[in-house]
Amino acid sequence: MNLSPYHYCSYELIKEKKCPLLKRKLFTGDFIEGRFCDGNDLKKTISYLAEHTDYNMDLIWAHILRVYRIGDIMKSAKLLEIIDPDGESERHNPGGIRIIDRYGTVIKEKEKDAGRSEEAAYTVFISLEKRADLPFPLFEAEKNCILENLLYDKTYVDKVVELFERKPRLGLVIPPVQTFGKISRSLGKEMPIHHISAFWCRSSLLHDDVWNDLMSDKTEAVMQRMPLLVQRMGYYTEIVVNRNYAAGLLINTWRTAQDIWEFTGDNQGEDGDLDIEEMYDRCCLPKIKDFVKGKSRVYVYGAGHLACRVIRMLEGIRKPDGIVVSDKNGNAESICGYPVWEAARISVAGSSFIVAVGKKNADAVKGRLEAAGAVDCLLFG
Repeated sequence: MNLSPYHYCSYELIKEKKCPLLKRKLFTGDFIEGRFCDGNDLKKTISYLAEHTDYNMDLIWAHILRVYRIGDIMKSAKLLEIIDPDGESERHNPGGIRIIDRYGTVIKEKEKDAGRSEEAAYTVFISLEKRADLPFPLFEAEKNCILENLLYDKTYVDKVVELFERKPRLGLVIPPVQTFGKISRSLGKEMPIHHISAFWCRSSLLHDDVWNDLMSDKTEAVMQRMPLLVQRMGYYTEIVVNRNYAAGLLINTWRTAQDIWEFTGDNQGEDGDLDIEEMYDRCCLPKIKDFVKGKSRVYVYGAGHLACRVIRMLEGIRKPDGIVVSDKNGNAESICGYPVWEAARISVAGSSFIVAVGKKNADAVKGRLEAAGAVDCLLFG
């Protein structure tokens, strides 16, 4: 398959072959395909570097947090920690933590007071409103997600603090995505991760402006942007999951994936199996059909694997008018039988584009095309 070892085998290259290189683009998640691997290689590599070498990991995080989106970083580096609530922690001082329950719906007053400290190094902020239209069991499930994964008991709290102390660039800790009720999703650059109703944060990052915005915000937009805010200050966000909670989380996720598979994979192939890429493409197909309907000229922007996937889908609807790239140097004359054009040599005005260049460059390409007069652009991938 000619798969790059720098993309799929970094852990083995660094640990066993003593290779001193780690591709930074791995943190975008663009170059790792689920049909070829489980996506855990980067997480294993980072853990190995941190635990078994004297390399200064701060050099990596300082750069990655400056140039890539936090949502992509979290997914590609698998920034999720499973905490075992049993046993003892190495830390035996529960002080230095303040708990703010904005609506008073989750934490009892005595428990809240017990966690407060005037010199709190860490703040737990909860913003779960009990709405009249929310069934009691669903509200309890939302509350349980917060308590189980952020504030299970004193030992568990100490272990969360240990996590912060072990990872100097960790700024925000959040509970896992809800796999019940309304399945939350990320909303791109503005809200890069799933909907959150609570978080742990280093108190030093909650300066007055952020704090005032949090307390006065009625839409929870500030709450959802917290991962972006801490990233701008040089810190990343990590999900924490109570080991006792993990089984339900995984089974619910599996059930959701199974439902999608049954919808997209029915009667496909001899055994009905689809890989992750095929499942994604089948989900995208209706959107692409709707996008190209009635368009006079439709180009695919990009000449890599993503572009080939778009071409395959388009061929069942209408043939693309060509393949467009920023620079033809190093690119073939044709891709999948279609001519490759340089963007500067075609009439962009009045044309529509399906942009298939990966997350890192997609917004920039879209901006250039729209500035040149493109009718509209659809981002794929």
